[in-house]
Amino acid sequence: MKKELLHLPIGTANFANLRNDKCLYVDKTDLLQKLIEEGRWYFLARPRRFGKSLTVSTLEAMFAGQSDLFRDLKAEPWVQKQSQNTAPVITLDLNGIRIYHSADELNTSLSKELLDIAHEYDINLDEDKYASDYLIQLLAKLSKINQVVLLIDEYDAPILDNLHDKNIVEYYIEILRDFYRIIKAKGKYLRFVFITGISTFTKALMGYAMNNLHNISLSANYGSIVGYTQDELEEYFSPYIYHCCKKINIKTTQELYTKI
Repeated sequence: MKKELLHLPIGTANFANLRNDKCLYVDKTDLLQKLIEEGRWYFLARPRRFGKSLTVSTLEAMFAGQSDLFRDLKAEPWVQKQSQNTAPVITLDLNGIRIYHSADELNTSLSKELLDIAHEYDINLDEDKYASDYLIQLLAKLSKINQVVLLIDEYDAPILDNLHDKNIVEYYIEILRDFYRIIKAKGKYLRFVFITGISTFTKALMGYAMNNLHNISLSANYGSIVGYTQDELEEYFSPYIYHCCKKINIKTTQELYTKI
């Protein structure tokens, strides 16, 4: 009986959806487990469409102990153990916070995200003026459950989206620098921090606010944590390659690999 090919998750950045919809997943969970076991503070820069958001979503599921999603994956035993002692997770996607045309709107958008996360954990936050103050409250209250995991995707999106306006960029940098300064200052509440972005101008944006981040963007140990290696291409995609060869009348899979 011909084995049915799994769906290719084009544009899917949510790990739970990918697994529940029985899509093909190139297993990176061993590298993510290694990341967790070897340190606490990380930064990763990659271009868009490289899998950063999926990586953040996978880490979120790992710390939440969602072991059903990791069946037959390399980190399944780690996640099963984690399910007995789950960690509260704050996930912020700054690429998804698109409603900002001023410094006030960026602050308001960040504040709303933090208030929504607090609501998910049934936590009440006192009214504050700044997103950084909401973050202080949320970290303190969540840490009473367990040490907190903080995941920030596309940390530089508000800056990159507004490079045409120097004045607003300067305001945004001030807001975000204060925000990141709080993260470092409240390290006692944090078990793990993972931040992604497109740019590597970390010093310009963060200054010394988070000089404790381990930048793995050019690390040989984690070079394949996103994207596909040649070995992964051949291991996971060979049935699709074979199918394509027949469809477009290419004689050998090696010829198609060369074209790819």
